[in-house]
Amino acid sequence: MIRSDFPDIKWLKSMVSGQIKVTDPSGKLIKPKWPNCIINATTSSAYRPDVQGPISIFMNISGNSYCSTGGPTATISDDFFYVTNKNQEYTLTVEPDQPAETLNIHLGEDLSLQVLSGLITPTDQILNDSYGLTSENIGFANRLYRKDDTLAGIVKCLYADHKNGNLSSLKLDEYNYQLMVYLLSQHRQILKEVRKLPAAKASTRIELHRRLSYSLDYLHSHQNQSIDLQKLADEAFLSK
Repeated sequence: MIRSDFPDIKWLKSMVSGQIKVTDPSGKLIKPKWPNCIINATTSSAYRPDVQGPISIFMNISGNSYCSTGGPTATISDDFFYVTNKNQEYTLTVEPDQPAETLNIHLGEDLSLQVLSGLITPTDQILNDSYGLTSENIGFANRLYRKDDTLAGIVKCLYADHKNGNLSSLKLDEYNYQLMVYLLSQHRQILKEVRKLPAAKASTRIELHRRLSYSLDYLHSHQNQSIDLQKLADEAFLSK
């Protein structure tokens, strides 16, 4: 278990399950902000339904886990990772008797805002008002992403620092920054893919890309099985 900014592990478990209650001085119930944290655990069975977190990256060192955000469930093998967005409900599962070592990265709300703002805000504005930065709410695509050399390099160093006991809070922030920059580069590439789709309206192209991602996730999740075009069309809710 890697953790940063958490007073204790019970606080994390309570927050994930939705049991934690935080109030302001007047007694009004408020939702606490997620800190930066990375959860590394080996388990043979887990089920966490309808969790709302920050921008999160789900991956495994070994074995499979399963994640859904309202659409078809994606199988996350050790060759892929899955992304969820801030305040988006997700369900994460590890099947009984199928051990998996997970490495789930939750990008703290404050850090995510600062990184996104810093990357899209002109330099002169940052220098003049570094504390007043805001950021658009970027919605990353819920889909399986293949681990490329860039992502694998970041994760390899992070994991090694964790295992060697060298993962300080400062290092964790730096890794989270690198991961956010990486996610933005993937997001730009997806936007390029969306613009190439043959549809007049931008909203239609986005919806087509989302549905096609369902069929692509199915291919990745069942790559050792025989799959026909009709099954992929069914997964995407489209005709062949």
